[in-house]
Amino acid sequence: MDRILELYNMAEPPVAETITTGTHNGYEFIILWYRNHPNAYIRIPEGHPYYKKDYRRIEDRGIVHWGFTFSGKNLHRENGLPDGWYLGWDYAHLGDYTDYRDGYTLDGRRWTVEAIATECKQIIDEIIKEAK
Repeated sequence: MDRILELYNMAEPPVAETITTGTHNGYEFIILWYRNHPNAYIRIPEGHPYYKKDYRRIEDRGIVHWGFTFSGKNLHRENGLPDGWYLGWDYAHLGDYTDYRDGYTLDGRRWTVEAIATECKQIIDEIIKEAK
């Protein structure tokens, strides 16, 4: 079974878990579970226009699921993820399934590892274009 689907169904999922890592066109991506929903991150290489740029200053033009929601360095070093500058977004928006464990639930799409990895690859392709 898909790990994210397992986490959605747990009564008490872990606070944080690295689901998977991957590489596409030389860029690393990471899918994490945080509290009650999945998140995705791309490590931005030095020299790219988005390197060390605050996500709020990036015109994401709708290429990212509800827009970037994170930029920063050394993402979850305690989980063994590589140092670097990351851009990220989450899957806890209207239209996404999110159980806030306080009686409030957004009943939407339950994302899979494969679907998020596909989005990561598409977003990597878009940010590569931005660097040209």
